[in-house]
Amino acid sequence: MTTSDVSLVKNPLADLFAGMGSVVMTALTSLRFLVTTPLHWGRTLAQAAALGADSAPMAVLICLMAGGVVSLQVALRFIQTGADDYVGGLVGLAIVREIAPLFTALSVGARSGTAMASEIANMAITEQLDALRSLHVHPVRYALVPRLVAAVATVPLLTMLAGSTAVLGAMGVAKGVAQLHPRKFLDSMWLIVTPEDCLKAMLKAVLFGALIVWVCGTTGLNTHGGTKEVGLSARQAAIWATLTIIVADVLLSLILYSPIRE
Repeated sequence: MTTSDVSLVKNPLADLFAGMGSVVMTALTSLRFLVTTPLHWGRTLAQAAALGADSAPMAVLICLMAGGVVSLQVALRFIQTGADDYVGGLVGLAIVREIAPLFTALSVGARSGTAMASEIANMAITEQLDALRSLHVHPVRYALVPRLVAAVATVPLLTMLAGSTAVLGAMGVAKGVAQLHPRKFLDSMWLIVTPEDCLKAMLKAVLFGALIVWVCGTTGLNTHGGTKEVGLSARQAAIWATLTIIVADVLLSLILYSPIRE
């Protein structure tokens, strides 16, 4: 292999750090425009409505099934050992802290994030972004800032909706499989799940929403070539958004729920 051939070999680690740097720069730019320029409320509300309508069914369905599965595993084991007073609390804690914010964000990233990346990538390859630059309109300001505000506002609302549905599913499974009365389930949940847990879940949802926009939007903005690259950008957006959300969830859980803080 010659020196010229070596220079053509892609370095995955270099690509990873380059991508991370691009996302960070996009995030800083979007935050700067969010603070220094007026927000276009029409585009923001349209994006919020589209994001909620696209992602809500998937998020609700996934959290409903996840809540039921967790309740099935916990209820049967705890009732066998006489600890049925803790079923609702532990299942509710798992739903509030992890299931609702994480699965909702993954649903939004898979559904709306890929659509966002495809739309912005299509704007890039059809030179619409270049037209914006010629008009002295920054692409991040036009394409990402309204989506950022929409995601930060909508993902927590979807998290609350999906979490409530998951609790209903968990109560139904506990009642149907383990004969645990819903009132007993809720009483246990009120005792163990605190308002602080709910606030931390909302904090997770806000950050996840912002990460989805930054990762998927950056992928779309960096698209070059033809129509084939639009599909590749959508696929890359789905992969990187999923990985970013999971890594962020691990880090936030270590920070928010560490033994020192507890």
